[in-house]
Amino acid sequence: MLKLLKSGGRMAGEVFKRGFEREAGANVNLGDVVGRLGMDAVFGGMTAMNTPGTALDKTIAGTATTLGGGLGGAVLAGVMPKGIRHNPHARSIIELAGGIGGDMLGMATGDTILRMKSPDGMSERDRQMKAADAAYRAQIEQELMAKLQQGGY
Repeated sequence: MLKLLKSGGRMAGEVFKRGFEREAGANVNLGDVVGRLGMDAVFGGMTAMNTPGTALDKTIAGTATTLGGGLGGAVLAGVMPKGIRHNPHARSIIELAGGIGGDMLGMATGDTILRMKSPDGMSERDRQMKAADAAYRAQIEQELMAKLQQGGY
């Protein structure tokens, strides 16, 4: 069992390495990783800025989006065959598809974590939407009551 876990860990490491390498067999350095994750970090920052709540809420949301997008693109690129993986045009499409899928998964994970850390099981965004829905419902009820009192409907 331990041997299987070790081989699985090596295999996952190879997938990540292939996902970040510039060309076949090249050593992956910090610049490669930063270059591949740079745009994902930008989108993670935008997610953080647009997430209501505390600084911790913003950090959770931004980190989940950054990691989801970055690792999604790297994993998808890492499992592609060598000829496709190192073609710059195919690589762009592969990383974009993996990044979008990873972003979606990362955002869902971040939302789940935010709900789990809250005593009422809701994120700050959920609470804001619930309050907005209640206000809209009250507005509709007032308008309906006003129309009924005027003899409308």
